[in-house]
Amino acid sequence: MKCPCWLKTFEQAKLNDNEQILNWQRQHFTDEQMISRFAYIHQRLKTPVWSGIYECNSKCLCHTKQCTNRLVQNSLYQQLQLFHTNTKGWALRVLHDIPYGSFINAYVGELITEEMATKRDFKYLAILDHKSHLNTTDNKKRTESPIKDKLNDISILNVRGRIPVKRCIKLLSDNEDDENDEDDDDDDDDSCFILDAKHYGAISRFYNHSCKPNVHIQNVFINSHDPRFPVIALFACRNIRAGEEICWDYNYTVGCMPNVRIDCQCQASNCRGRLL
Repeated sequence: MKCPCWLKTFEQAKLNDNEQILNWQRQHFTDEQMISRFAYIHQRLKTPVWSGIYECNSKCLCHTKQCTNRLVQNSLYQQLQLFHTNTKGWALRVLHDIPYGSFINAYVGELITEEMATKRDFKYLAILDHKSHLNTTDNKKRTESPIKDKLNDISILNVRGRIPVKRCIKLLSDNEDDENDEDDDDDDDDSCFILDAKHYGAISRFYNHSCKPNVHIQNVFINSHDPRFPVIALFACRNIRAGEEICWDYNYTVGCMPNVRIDCQCQASNCRGRLL
């Protein structure tokens, strides 16, 4: 039987109507059958879990070296090379083949508030917005609270991947009245936090954009289960050949920055033409 952390990943996914689980339920799979096929399988993640993955941590009783639910927290073991391109500046490529679903590394940086982000270089910002698409056991009703107007003037990497709306969306319990809603809007705990990798970060800051990326984003929780602070992990979304550049989809919204135009240089078959 899986440990409580692994079960938490599964239960959160069920609560948030995970498509893979719904498909298994239609096939009358038991919970045990679904759990054995869900999330990390042989240290790989082929299907993103949008409700988040909960890894084991120091409070778990499992063996730290043998537990298969400890992946992102381990040291980087992929061989990556930094190189300079003619059109995109610095970039990263792999020195060996990486199988589909393999963990590559995490996007890390300085943790800042949304107000601080308005004064930073948008090119290295990634918004931590896991709460914006997460249901809880007490609430399945979502109430939106927009980011400050100034933040709408800059573009932020959308780490959710498939959800392009750049908003802070907080979850309110059904018994909260309108007065409490207004009070909570001013609560700093409900604000979005942002990673700035320009001055404090890792080699992952050099990942370039592609409209046809070879890595996808996965929110992972290790020592903290606070939905405001996921670890932004990058996994191979297909087999990556040695020498191939690693790219993810920045999900910028074209036109979000007045008088700023950045053409896309990814040269993918489905290239959208512009980043901004």
